[in-house]
Amino acid sequence: MASSPAPGVPSTPVCPSPLSPNLFVPRSFVQTSSNPIPQNRARSNTNPTSAKPTIFVPKVTTLSDGDASHKTETFDAEERQRRAVDEKRRMEQAAEHATRKHAEAERLRSEDERKRLEAQEKARNEAKATRQHEKREAKPLRRQADRTVLEQLRLVQHAWETYEDRWKAMYEGQFPLPGQYLSLSEIPWPIVGLIRSVNELESGRFEGFLLYDGDAEIVQAKVLKQRVRDAMLRFHPDRFEGRWMPYVLESDRGAVKEGVGRVIRFLNEVSTKLG
Repeated sequence: MASSPAPGVPSTPVCPSPLSPNLFVPRSFVQTSSNPIPQNRARSNTNPTSAKPTIFVPKVTTLSDGDASHKTETFDAEERQRRAVDEKRRMEQAAEHATRKHAEAERLRSEDERKRLEAQEKARNEAKATRQHEKREAKPLRRQADRTVLEQLRLVQHAWETYEDRWKAMYEGQFPLPGQYLSLSEIPWPIVGLIRSVNELESGRFEGFLLYDGDAEIVQAKVLKQRVRDAMLRFHPDRFEGRWMPYVLESDRGAVKEGVGRVIRFLNEVSTKLG
C-alpha cells in the first residue's frame, strides 16, 4: 500500500533511476520513448524497470577555437591596458620627481646667487668704509705732505734764484767786490742751502737741485739738459780755475778745486744718461 505524501509536500510522480534502483527521480525527467506513455498504461505495467528510460542530461556548452582566441585577445588587451596605466603612472612619478629635483636645484642656485651678491655687497661696503677711514687718517698726513712739498718747492726756487743771481753778479764783476775774496761756502754751488765742508758736495744734493722740476717728463728732460749744459760751462775745471780761483781765499782753494771736480763728475754722469 502506497503511503500518502506528507502534508505540505506536493505529490510528484517518481520512478526508480536506471543508474541506481534505490534512487528515484521525478517522472517528468524520464521518457521511455519518443511518445510519452499514458499514465494509466504506465501504472498497469507491473515491471517498471522493463522500460528503457531516457535520462535528461543538461547540455554542456564548449568554447570553439574562435571563442578561445577572442578570450585570449581580450585578456591580452586588458594586460596591455594595465601595463600602459602602470607605465603612465611610473612616467608621471618620474616627471614629478624630476620637477621636484629641478625646483630644489633652482632653489639652491638662487640661494647661492643671493649669498654671492650679499658677499659682494658686504665686500664693497667694507672696502668703502676702509677707504673712507684711510682718507680720514691720511688727510692730516696729506696736508702735512703738501706743506712739505710746498716748502721744498719754495726752498728750491729760492736756491735757484740765489744761484742765478750770484753767477750773474760774478760775470758782471759785481761779486766779489774789489778787495774781497770768496770762501768755500760763498761759491754758488748747484745745491740747496750752504755748505761748511767740501764733503757736503755730494750727488744727492746735486740731484735735489738740478733734477727738481714739476713739469712733464719731456719738459723735465729739456730743462735738465739745459741746466747740465750751463753748469758744465760754469764749472769747467780749466775755465773755473783760470777765471775764478784768483778770487778765492787761498786757504779754501784746495777745497774749492775738489768741489769743482765733484760737480763735473756728477754732471758727466747725468749727461751720459740723458744721451
